Amino acid sequence: MNKLFQSSIERYGESFDSHLFELFKLYVDSAEKNSDRRQKANSYLLSINTAFIAILGAFSIKDINSFPWYTSLSLCAIGIAISILWHVILKTYKRLNSAKFKIINSIAEHLPISPYSAEWDILKSQNHKSLSNLEQVVPFIFTGVYIFVFIFSVLV
Repeated sequence: MNKLFQSSIERYGESFDSHLFELFKLYVDSAEKNSDRRQKANSYLLSINTAFIAILGAFSIKDINSFPWYTSLSLCAIGIAISILWHVILKTYKRLNSAKFKIINSIAEHLPISPYSAEWDILKSQNHKSLSNLEQVVPFIFTGVYIFVFIFSVLV
């Protein structure tokens, strides 16, 4: 974090505090926008996976034996690929937000209060589980469903 502050208060001048606070607000807004984008990606990929499972289910109900096994494999492989992509996107957003909050907390060390650090200290003391860790399980659940659908279509 030594690259974060490139100038001392003395060298920067009297507007250091006000500029620092404006940059803090800007960076918090950037982190919020990143979280919003992650949520939109989650909603989009959840919808795609749900629709894909529904389509697979509709085909299975009609006549599962009317499709060769490799069609089922192909459709399930596409679903698994979408789920893997979803997981990668979630991990990327998590790393980006983690980096952003490290910077936010470093800036906050030079402000009168550090609300995000205090919040995480409280949550850690309560054995809080991060939502980003929990949401990363969902793509694996869909992957399991796709594997089940494929096995079911081959065995029936």
